[in-house]
Amino acid sequence: MQPAEILFDMYGGLDRAHGKNHVLKVLDENNKRKSKNHTIHQPYTVNLWEQHLKGIDGLGVIPINDDAKCNWGAIDVDIYPLDLIKLEEDVKKLGVPVVVLRTKSGGAHITSYFKTMQSCRDVRNKMSELSFALGLGEREIYPKQVRLANNNDVGNWLNMPYFNALNGKTERYAIINGNEATLDQFFAFVESIRLESTEDLIIPQISSALEDGPPCLQRIIQIKAGPGERNNVLFNIGVYNRLKYESDWEKHLEESNHSYLTPPLSHKEVGAIVKSLEKKNYTYTCNNVPISNHCNKEICKNREFGIAAFEHIDVGIIVDNICKMTSEPPMWILSLEGVRSEVETEEILDQTKFRRVCVNAVNKIPGRMKSDDWDKFIRSKLADITLIDAPKELKPSEVAINSLIQYLNSTPEGFNPRDMTMGRWMRNGTGYIVSGPAYTGYLDRISSKQDRRKMWLAFLSVGVTGTEEGAWHIPTTMFDPDGRKKPSKPTLEKKDEQY
Repeated sequence: MQPAEILFDMYGGLDRAHGKNHVLKVLDENNKRKSKNHTIHQPYTVNLWEQHLKGIDGLGVIPINDDAKCNWGAIDVDIYPLDLIKLEEDVKKLGVPVVVLRTKSGGAHITSYFKTMQSCRDVRNKMSELSFALGLGEREIYPKQVRLANNNDVGNWLNMPYFNALNGKTERYAIINGNEATLDQFFAFVESIRLESTEDLIIPQISSALEDGPPCLQRIIQIKAGPGERNNVLFNIGVYNRLKYESDWEKHLEESNHSYLTPPLSHKEVGAIVKSLEKKNYTYTCNNVPISNHCNKEICKNREFGIAAFEHIDVGIIVDNICKMTSEPPMWILSLEGVRSEVETEEILDQTKFRRVCVNAVNKIPGRMKSDDWDKFIRSKLADITLIDAPKELKPSEVAINSLIQYLNSTPEGFNPRDMTMGRWMRNGTGYIVSGPAYTGYLDRISSKQDRRKMWLAFLSVGVTGTEEGAWHIPTTMFDPDGRKKPSKPTLEKKDEQY
């Protein structure tokens, strides 16, 4: 098999779309290489790998297929700078059969491979466990979805390794035994670790202490809290103890202080934390260091005394992503814990309707938030949405323009004003003339529901103008009677940010 064929088999994915990446020389504020990215609604083929390996077009693969299955999974480690050699050593210490791949910006894709298609949900769970075991905290996990919303939904793609490898200039390579691996070495290594199923991907368990609580705390007590972190760590352990022990949680907090902190906090400091926790039912301080450094919501939400124990939408249900299709009106795709659902604008803005969507999608009902908190939550999610360019035929302005072109294409040319009353068009020095009343009458006959005001605005945008006689002047740039210009085709590209 040729290298492109091997990679195509290794990286199975959605067969009706793929990603296209063009890397720029400039860096963003996180020292990450900027790039132009598009989601292409065309088949994923071996030929795309050939172009990728030759350095022509960077390829992105969508791991999830229409059956909600995949044959690879990855952790996107976008920490900069990142010690890739140490990361590979940490992976080897765990004895986990995965590959550390350098990304275009110097981050890593820690990737597992399977011989047959596996449940995307199972792969996500395993990769999330691995991220926790490696102490990486909350990272983007691929596949990002456990189910697509419909046959038009395409999910998210990941940039592929070994771009421009055939020219010997790749920056995206595997790290094997501390060295940059060639394509052949990469293929041989993957073949040696490729698993039959997710059941064979065994993730070593860390300390059993706090195993029913937030994984961040479990990780922190293993590596020990650093200077200035102990108070915040013990405060969060206190939140956990209140949930678990209720009546004698203060005694357990004192025990936790001596068991998990080195050195322990003073009796006075512990007393201050107890007094603070007695004032109200606090939640975990997920956004504060060092908790945020080791956060893993995928695992935490499934633990008895994790974030899901609190009736709060922002921690009770994970909103992965919101996509907006720029149709008129817009269509939204909401990703809840990896499950994609089509929703209307009202179902995002209205908290009650949003809760109904959650029940239908993931069988969970989030707690209610105060109105101001809800608005703040939605604003934070809308600030990071993915925009999908709608096909032109779904936009009223394009529908109006295409309808007029189709009308002109199907109508004979006229040669006097009487012909125009019959719906025909005539040439003049700068374009073509058509009867406005004749055209609107045509729309009535075919029961067109176009908004006539928006229709005219669309016409103005392409240079159509009205005459005093009630006719419309059509510019030559819009209609070519000799070439019979056809209506515009739907766009095939979706602008997006991928990694």
